[in-house]
Amino acid sequence: MITACLISSLISNVPTCAVFSGIALNFLDLYKKEEYKKKTGKALMIAIPIASMIGGMMTPAGSSINLMAIGILEKTCGVTISFVQWMVAGIPLAIVMLPLSWILICKIYKPVQVRKKDIKTFADNLDVPQKMTSSEIKTIVIAFTMLVLWILSSWFSFFNVMIISVLRCALLFMPGIRVLDVKTFLKENSWDAFFLVATVITLGGAM
Repeated sequence: MITACLISSLISNVPTCAVFSGIALNFLDLYKKEEYKKKTGKALMIAIPIASMIGGMMTPAGSSINLMAIGILEKTCGVTISFVQWMVAGIPLAIVMLPLSWILICKIYKPVQVRKKDIKTFADNLDVPQKMTSSEIKTIVIAFTMLVLWILSSWFSFFNVMIISVLRCALLFMPGIRVLDVKTFLKENSWDAFFLVATVITLGGAM
C-alpha cells in the first residue's frame, strides 16, 4: 500500500492499480488453501485501489482530476494553487489516511498471515534483473527532473505543470533516448479514452 501510494503520487491511479494487482495475484499463489487465498485476495484488491487513490491526492500530478480542478479554480475564481501548496495539504492527508485504511482493511477482511520464509522465497523467485537497463535509468532521470521542475513551478510561473508533463512524454520518444516507440504507442493506446476525457473536460469547462 505504501509503495502503490508513492508511485500513484506521480502517475495515474489506474496503471498503478494494474501493476500492483498483477503482483498481488502472483503473491496469492503462496496460499495452499483456496479459502485463505480468497480472503487475502479481497483485502489486497481493495487495499491497492484505496492506496492508489490516496497517493493520487498527494501531488497535482497524481491525477488528471487534480490538474483539472486547479485549472477551473484559476479560470473561474482567480485562485492559483501551486504544486508545493497542494503537496502541503495532500501529503499530511495521505500520511493520516493510509495507515487508517490499512488498519480498517485488516480488521474487516482479516488477511491470512504468510510465513516470512515463504515471502522471502516469493521475492527471490521474482524475475527482477540485478542491474537496471539503460531505458529504466533514462526513465528515472526524466521522472526525477520532471518532479524537480514541478516543484520549481511553485516559484517560477514559466514552469507550467501541464507543459512539463507533455515535454516529459515527448522526451521518451526522442532519438538517443527511445524509451517509447511511436508505432507501438499509437497501436497500444486506447484513443477512445483520450477523446472521451478531452470531451468531458471541455464540456465541464464550458458548463
